[in-house]
Amino acid sequence: MDDAATTGPWFMRWRVELLLVAACLLAGAYCTPRMDYDNSSSRYFALSAVVDYHTLSIDAYAKYTIDTSTGADGHTYTNKGIGSLLVGLPAYWLARQLPVLARQPAINTTARYLVRLWAATLPLALGALLLYRLALRWQASRRGALLGALAWGLGSVAWVHATQYSGHILTAVSLLAALWLLERARTSPHAAVLAGGAGLLAGLATLSEFTVAFVALVMTLYVARRRQWRLTLAFVAGGAAMAGLLGLYNWHCFGAPWQLSYSNLADPGFRADTAKGMLGIQWPRPAILWALLGGPARGLFAISPVMVLALPGWWRLWRDSARLPEALLLLAGCAVIVLPIAGYFGWHGGWIYGSRYLVSILPFVALAVACSPASGALGWALLTLSILQVGTAVATCIYPTETIRNPLVELCLPLWQMGYRPTDWGLGLGLPPGWSLLPLAVALLVATFLLARWTHDAAPASSLPRPWRLVLAAWLAIVLAMLAFLRTTPPAQAYHDRARLLQGYIKVTGDQALLPAARAEYLRWVELTTPPPEAEPPP
Repeated sequence: MDDAATTGPWFMRWRVELLLVAACLLAGAYCTPRMDYDNSSSRYFALSAVVDYHTLSIDAYAKYTIDTSTGADGHTYTNKGIGSLLVGLPAYWLARQLPVLARQPAINTTARYLVRLWAATLPLALGALLLYRLALRWQASRRGALLGALAWGLGSVAWVHATQYSGHILTAVSLLAALWLLERARTSPHAAVLAGGAGLLAGLATLSEFTVAFVALVMTLYVARRRQWRLTLAFVAGGAAMAGLLGLYNWHCFGAPWQLSYSNLADPGFRADTAKGMLGIQWPRPAILWALLGGPARGLFAISPVMVLALPGWWRLWRDSARLPEALLLLAGCAVIVLPIAGYFGWHGGWIYGSRYLVSILPFVALAVACSPASGALGWALLTLSILQVGTAVATCIYPTETIRNPLVELCLPLWQMGYRPTDWGLGLGLPPGWSLLPLAVALLVATFLLARWTHDAAPASSLPRPWRLVLAAWLAIVLAMLAFLRTTPPAQAYHDRARLLQGYIKVTGDQALLPAARAEYLRWVELTTPPPEAEPPP
């Protein structure tokens, strides 16, 4: 039975939702990377340009990032979608009005933190809440709905993106919120208003990440299949409003409504790559498809093995005639993102843990997880491994290079031992490094225990057929084997990349204590490289 339908004080009726939101907020807010790379920095620069310099041009910051586009007027603009800019602007403007921050330099550390709390961490928690409630409306058990929500909030790379200002998590939650409104429209007397709001949210998602236009098209077909044309027109009108806003931005910056930022990239290398196919997207490649789904560095099902539960969940929805449209929506929504990214020149997403281009469909996958009948011990084992992997990256290094095959073992954990660590609340409380993560670990463990206990009374015994259980157990063993044995070849590459990351960390933080480790990694790379590279060791 739904928590909201039980008797008692409101905070008891909503205790699962409240604790779920609190756990995701804590997880996303607790750790902060010491540095921002171009994907986040370019967005911060756009915020500062609007608020501090009253212009859309980031000329003042052009030399600090390669994620730029050249406008029709010759000025420099961010090459990122403007959805994250629109959402981040109120937070950054408010931060700059605070006297203590107004006297500090633009895009200072505190302002950055406040912006990403608003535009990334809060959406992570809201996404978990929406996912839990939507799964219940789709007749998932409370235990299943909880498993899906935790798979999204703690067991996927959505947690990684909640610690930085990127548009991916905003895109994902916008799509999920649009789907939530469409579900509410089925029984609401204000169905057209809700459908229009869903269209606005789908449009906002597209403004944040252009490839999501394919998902918006799938959602349009999903709405139209009911042949209630008033709802369809309202949904399309909402999306068209956002498209019009994007057109005005493109017209101002790039000379025409149809001129996207990615059509006007400033970097010659990026420009050459996006000239191939459709903005760099060509036919999908099987090897890349495997890397996106099964590889330990970027693979959705390897980093988050709990998401494999989506397969029996999709099958269950498929066999339910009342939810067949939703099953098709989830499948098609995932396919129109995964297949184009498998043919994209920058499919790996650069220096980041996991595939950032698949974040937008994580709610769709997690919804299928919630509908899976496997909410027993095997499901929780898969969730535990997922949380451990993602949590390790968040607590160490979320920026592994794209050349490393097993980033947790080859980069994240060794770098943490060398002193490469994010800042976190525990350090602010005076706890020593290492122990500073203990409050977060204890809080999440207690929260998960309570959430599981509160939903236990409604959890049915697992009815997952034996073949599915064997498949899931086999995949769990495969993931563990890849973590244990898979390594980068040649081995020298891991030394090189650790040295690069340490050098970047030293440059940003000024922590000279890591210099001996950086030099040792670099010299080991030189020793293992034939012929020796022509470069100087770190100073």
